[in-house]
Amino acid sequence: MIESLALLQQGADPKVINQALLDFGFPVGGISLADEVGLDVGAHVVQNLMGDEPRFLGVRMEGADTSMQGKFVEAGLFGRKSGKGFFDYSDPKAKDKPVSKEAAQILKDFQHPTKSVKDLKPEQLAERMVLRFLSEAVHCLQADVISSAVHGDIGAVFGIGFPPFLGGPFSYIDSMG
Repeated sequence: MIESLALLQQGADPKVINQALLDFGFPVGGISLADEVGLDVGAHVVQNLMGDEPRFLGVRMEGADTSMQGKFVEAGLFGRKSGKGFFDYSDPKAKDKPVSKEAAQILKDFQHPTKSVKDLKPEQLAERMVLRFLSEAVHCLQADVISSAVHGDIGAVFGIGFPPFLGGPFSYIDSMG
């Protein structure tokens, strides 16, 4: 979630991020998933994960201006349930949902002044998001949140839709060397 926010703030298009994750093998793009879960829920989760105590993720949650999520919530952009989030759901027949005008404005307001990912290919955008996920999977193993890499692989494939043909995050790490 945080890496997606960082990419958006560095100029990545929400539709390109979605497609990059679909092309990588996830069953749904991360931006669409945020809209489905609810941007208000996502903002609450991020706030609960931040902090300096050991039970929080602290520095591992850095990299994006998370106050942007609050702007979505203030604007009533909760995602599909409110009819608008990152995407506009007002036309139920539209297969390709457009980025909502309100979201586009918020993204513009939070555009990073110097960092830009506009030259990155979709594969590179997906890699940034996936590498952050892989790093967190390793943290979970090191902190005994999961008891083994195999359990992490199974949980990620069946629990969050990690691309099964990659075997899970730990199998994918092993394949990368």
